Amino acid sequence: MSALLSRWILVVVLLVSQVTIGLLYAADPWKDAVRLVRTGLVRLERPVSIQEVHALHHPNIFKFGDVLRAICTGFTIDAVREYVLTAQHCNGDKLTVDGKKAFVVWEHEAEDLMVLRVEKLERAALHASKKTLSTGLPLAALGYGYGLSEPLLRVGHIASSAQALPGLTGDWLIASISYIGGMSGGPVFDDQGAIIGIVQMSDPYVGIGRRIDRVLKVTSDYWAHE
Repeated sequence: MSALLSRWILVVVLLVSQVTIGLLYAADPWKDAVRLVRTGLVRLERPVSIQEVHALHHPNIFKFGDVLRAICTGFTIDAVREYVLTAQHCNGDKLTVDGKKAFVVWEHEAEDLMVLRVEKLERAALHASKKTLSTGLPLAALGYGYGLSEPLLRVGHIASSAQALPGLTGDWLIASISYIGGMSGGPVFDDQGAIIGIVQMSDPYVGIGRRIDRVLKVTSDYWAHE
């Protein structure tokens, strides 16, 4: 084989490799964002009784063998002070975060927001997005849907960036994806891994939660970077 032919074969192989790598990356544009968000993601868990199940009809309650447990998601907002943000409706007796006892630092029922402190948290703090949110922008949500051991990723776009809802105060971020029970309190983020909202409510068609600017308005004192 001539040196010239060998050189051309090498060039072709390199070009094919670059195209393949590019296609793989294009097929998974959320890879880096998800990797970043997972560094701050936490799993909330607490025991529940049969009576509580019947009283609440809570979508976050799952059965593990003979044990009923409520599962939620949260994310770290200050690694030094060991603060986690989640949904207030995830609160309850014997609440743990990644198996560690959680202490309520602040909660607001109407906003459905809660800040927890967890000793030896060992998670990275996530950042709030500085972007202006608008309808059509891509978004994703990550959380422990169905109470599974690995978090589930949901990808869509902003269906409404500032929507008023009957019976509720303020504007809400509406996602084009539904959220799954167990994802409550989890992060909604952009393609850079910056937080744009939080998982709070859902129906079979859309997901609903507070916009990050509203979240920061009431919780900014607990964020490391804001």
